[in-house]
Amino acid sequence: MSIPATPMADFDPRWFQDFCEHAFDLIQCVAPDGRLLYTNRAWRTVLGYSAQEFPGLRIWDVISPECRAHCMTAFQQVMAGTPLDHVEVVFRNKSGQDIDLEGCATLCAEPGFPVHTRGIFRDITARKQAERARERLIAELQQALQEVRTLRGLVPICAWCKKVRDDQDFWHSVEDYISARTEARFSHGMCPQCFANAKSQLEEGESQE
Repeated sequence: MSIPATPMADFDPRWFQDFCEHAFDLIQCVAPDGRLLYTNRAWRTVLGYSAQEFPGLRIWDVISPECRAHCMTAFQQVMAGTPLDHVEVVFRNKSGQDIDLEGCATLCAEPGFPVHTRGIFRDITARKQAERARERLIAELQQALQEVRTLRGLVPICAWCKKVRDDQDFWHSVEDYISARTEARFSHGMCPQCFANAKSQLEEGESQE
């Protein structure tokens, strides 16, 4: 069943305000001089300002300093009549925490309304944090891979003394050869078979005395 459109003559602006106040996205209207003309409940909740505090704010008061130049350029584009879709900005809430937002902004210059920009933004802080964490993990893994060195190909090893020959025809112990070409380090012990052999030889030597 289709719902008939409401004629503009019968339109109650309170209905539209109620709609905006209960939206989950952050909604704002900004005057050409940066004054905040309107913010909805989600905007005030996320940024930590009360309904009594926001009228004294300018949009530059809530933009992260690192994002201010980018937002100034975007604001000027919207004021010139160029709508922005999928723009990312970083606001800073009252507690000093940065909030990552994504949304759109357009210009309202209709007769009977004050000239202003209107923006609708969604809080993507959790998503951006996850992306940054993934980027850090990838960077750490790439660094780890760069530090890992592996042995490839045939390793020429003496069948008798187990020394290994390098590319310059010098012979090295297995420990020295592997340590020079990988991140591996050695600690020495004695396997059960060698321990038994050594013990047997020691006992045999004592019996001969």
